[in-house]
Amino acid sequence: MKPTQREAAAMSRLADAAMEFLMAFEEGRTLRRGQRPREEVAVRVEHVHPQPQQPEKPGRGGERSRTLLTAKQAAAELSIGDRTLWTMTAPRGPLPSVRIGRAVRYDLDDLHAAIAQMRVKPRRSS
Repeated sequence: MKPTQREAAAMSRLADAAMEFLMAFEEGRTLRRGQRPREEVAVRVEHVHPQPQQPEKPGRGGERSRTLLTAKQAAAELSIGDRTLWTMTAPRGPLPSVRIGRAVRYDLDDLHAAIAQMRVKPRRSS
């Protein structure tokens, strides 16, 4: 059944009011947490699959820069699920991780080294 013109106008006003309420609520929540309102926050899009690695650039003091991946990116790199990655992360498993506050990151070089270490070589049949 098609809504009348008055019903459609009322639904539109209700949707606008609900959206205004949600935006005001989110703004208040971020202000209570001491964060900037959402409109001012820059959005950064990350690829789930890291791009092919380019040669690393030297960092400070001649060190090579490191590529740290999020758990989702690391799981995608290893072609496993998030939970499997968690069970394989040290101290439970062989994968080393980097903790920055509450954030857990994985060094791409460590992931490749762990893959090489876990590689199973075929037995030669006699």
